[in-house]
Amino acid sequence: MYGMEIYPAQKYADTGMYRLKVVRNELASPFDKKWIAALALTKQADKLRSKAETRQQSLQRYDSAMNTWLALNDTLHYAKAMRSKGFAQIRLQYYDQAVQTFTKLLPLWNQLNDFRAEGFTCLIIGRVYDLQKDYNKSLEYNFNSMPSWKKANDTDQESFTLMNIGNLYSYLGDKKKGIDSFEQALLKNKLSERPSVKAVILRDYGNSLMRLGDEESAIQKYVQSLQQWQSTVNIPEEARTATLLADHFAKKTNRKDAIMYYQHALDIWQKLNFDDEVKKVQDAIRETEKQR
Repeated sequence: MYGMEIYPAQKYADTGMYRLKVVRNELASPFDKKWIAALALTKQADKLRSKAETRQQSLQRYDSAMNTWLALNDTLHYAKAMRSKGFAQIRLQYYDQAVQTFTKLLPLWNQLNDFRAEGFTCLIIGRVYDLQKDYNKSLEYNFNSMPSWKKANDTDQESFTLMNIGNLYSYLGDKKKGIDSFEQALLKNKLSERPSVKAVILRDYGNSLMRLGDEESAIQKYVQSLQQWQSTVNIPEEARTATLLADHFAKKTNRKDAIMYYQHALDIWQKLNFDDEVKKVQDAIRETEKQR
């Protein structure tokens, strides 16, 4: 008898659907035993990757796992092991090597008709360029991911990618293209049933406008984002958005609005018993009250 527990990686994630299916029910063959050994090798590499002091060692272990998957002609698990190796390279700040690894992955996902993995790989490459502040190259790979989302009919990821593009344009100082991208993201979001996606887009829209110096419009987007979070189950993000607003008003020595939004966040953290967050907000309120 086996038991299986299904739970989201994030406690306050949106609800979703899943399906379980028994593919095979028979004794393990010699091939199956080799497959299980390859999986164990990959898990060993994953364990090494999880700790800073052993992360370097994980690269060689991933190479061994990839060679084993290749010998078993298992393209899917070969690609997954390669992806994990790329993540290890990013954590080690081997950015050029990581780009090479993820670039090699792209045709594999295409071969497997895994359009979502293909799209995410483009975004990961873009993220590596973000870390190096090469925003033009990051834009290139964000745009490259868009056909994958369309093939996968994933409107949420189309929205998120358009949001990323808007942020990148703001870093490049192009306000018009940044605003156009965020507006496209919100338009695409109308096809989604996930209000949390809209809340994230609105908050990033506000961050982008703040970066470009349009504080009044940024505040409007933050307020809209806060209202949107209130229609979701993700109350920690509601609290973080309220704190974002409060921090802005505190910097502007607008004590009344700052304390109002800090109190909004404080009520949530106290309800959740997040003591560290409670202390941070209480400290911020005390500092704000000292303003003249």
